Amino acid sequence: MSSAKTRLQPCGALAIVAALALLAACIPTVSAETGDPWTDIPENEIIDWGEMWGTVIQFQYVYDPEVGNQAQTIEWDFGDGSPRSTEWNPRHTYEEYGTYIVVQHVTNTYEGFSEDWGYYRMTIMGKPYVEIVAPEGAPQMEKVYATKGTAPEQPDDPIWKGHEFLGYYADAEFTVPFDWTIPLDRAVTAYAQFQNASVIPDPDDEDPIDDEDPNGTDSKDNITAGIGEFFEQYGALTLGIAGGIVIAVFAIGVRHPVVLIVGIALLVIAALLKFGVI
Repeated sequence: MSSAKTRLQPCGALAIVAALALLAACIPTVSAETGDPWTDIPENEIIDWGEMWGTVIQFQYVYDPEVGNQAQTIEWDFGDGSPRSTEWNPRHTYEEYGTYIVVQHVTNTYEGFSEDWGYYRMTIMGKPYVEIVAPEGAPQMEKVYATKGTAPEQPDDPIWKGHEFLGYYADAEFTVPFDWTIPLDRAVTAYAQFQNASVIPDPDDEDPIDDEDPNGTDSKDNITAGIGEFFEQYGALTLGIAGGIVIAVFAIGVRHPVVLIVGIALLVIAALLKFGVI
């Protein structure tokens, strides 16, 4: 009877080591009478390799002398419709994520002919990533992907209006800071922590309402107040200049008594304003 051993060990992007050794005279585990061993795969003989992060898989045959004689030929079917390989340690790239059954066939001609079949189920997961969990209401962030064996790139701090970002954590209780320098070999989760932001006015800052309207009045009142302040400072000068202009007009040629009276009146009012009589 044939026997088989499988073990997993790292090699390149990902190594899957399947050790199949044959006894000197073994009985085929699957014969032509029971169907095609490449497609009629017995469920009870499938060995589950589980999740494989990445898309490039390194297969390696390992001979265990304690089991029996070493295989003389080998053939791999990667389960994705690609051509079979007769390399002992093939490196295969899966184009799509999903679950595949890899079939391995080995033969030995020592004292006759013997063969053995191995069936292995694995799920290709693609690139490992960091999934960021944010509180309800916060901006949701995309996954951060990384090539297997390399550290992910830390994203920019998220902005949530009215909140302050405190950092990324490896646990939902926010007790262990998330380490972005650790290379990824699977999917991991980071938790984003925020706190409500409190706005405290600077005592040196003036009230913006006071800046816009120091008197607490509307725009019309501000205009009236501005005119009053102007005449308080420059009213006498303004009226004196106006009176002088009117008298000059009278002297030049507009010899109407009303013009003269207006000019004299303006000069008188200007003098009264200047000396504070009015």
